[in-house]
Order: sequence, then C-alpha cells, then structure tokens
Amino acid sequence: MLRYLGSLLLLLSPFTGVEKRVAPHHVPMELRGVDVSHYQLDIEWDMVAALNPVDFAFVKATEGHDYVDSLFCHNWESLGALGIRRGAYHFFRAYGCGEEQAENFLASVEMRPGDLAPVLDIERTDGIDPKIMLEEAHVWLRQVEEVLKIKPIIYTNQHFYDRYLAGHFDNYPL
Repeated sequence: MLRYLGSLLLLLSPFTGVEKRVAPHHVPMELRGVDVSHYQLDIEWDMVAALNPVDFAFVKATEGHDYVDSLFCHNWESLGALGIRRGAYHFFRAYGCGEEQAENFLASVEMRPGDLAPVLDIERTDGIDPKIMLEEAHVWLRQVEEVLKIKPIIYTNQHFYDRYLAGHFDNYPL
C-alpha cells in the first residue's frame, strides 16, 4: 500500500529541475443568442443591445414556398445596423417542394459577409411520407448551399431527429 501511495505522489508532484509547462487557462466563452420571428412582435433591437446585449440572433425569414415572416425585414435590417451577428432561417414544410421553398428563402434573404450560415428548421412531417420529406429537405439544402456557397445548418428537436433525420444529414451542422 505504501509503495502504491509513494508512486502516486511521485506522479502528482512536479519534477525537480525541470521547467513545468502549463497550458494557459482558457475560460470558455459564453455566447448569448436569440431566435426570433413575428411571434416576438416588434423588437426594439437598440434597446436589447443596450440593456441585455446579444452576440447573435437567428431570424425567421420564410416558411414553405410562399410565406415571408412579416417582421423579417425589420429584424434583419436592425441587426445589421447594430452590428449584431445575424442568421436567417427557413421553416420547412414537408408538404412543399424543396426547390420552391429554397427559392422563397433565397429571394427573401440578402446575405452579407459576416452573416451566419442559413438554417433549415425542420420539425414536422405535416402528414407527408417521411421519405418524401427527406428528399425535399435535401433539395432545399443543396440549392441553398449551391447559391450561397455555404453549408446550411439544420435545426430540429431531439425526438424528430431520432425518428426521421438521424443518418440522413450527417454532412450538415446540426
């Protein structure tokens, strides 16, 4: 037992005459972000920035093949003017064509250098065969990536991911 304790103490004690190199202590950076849409109503971003600063915001831009969030332009422009990192997301409707949904998103969002990668929010099948939903989501992702030259992020919940998405989108950030 004493031999074991002695060996343990020797391993834990610093070596004599040898400079001990310690990696600098890194404190993990905490980033604060929000996800907003018209449901949050008219946000006074200058007030948010002054009272409760955020590092980034994701803003709902579009849904399905023809819906544009009524407050997208206000939120998008306000965030840009304040220099808050911003990203846009599309709420995917499984009953809609992926190409038309991508066109809706791309026509509605003007990306600038420094903007965050676009996001595909996919959380429901809308009663559509999951195989068709997956095919159309792939179409959206490929088309948006091709046009914007950046790989979109997929946003979902754990249950939906486990049931429908696992193994189908491994090349995309989640």
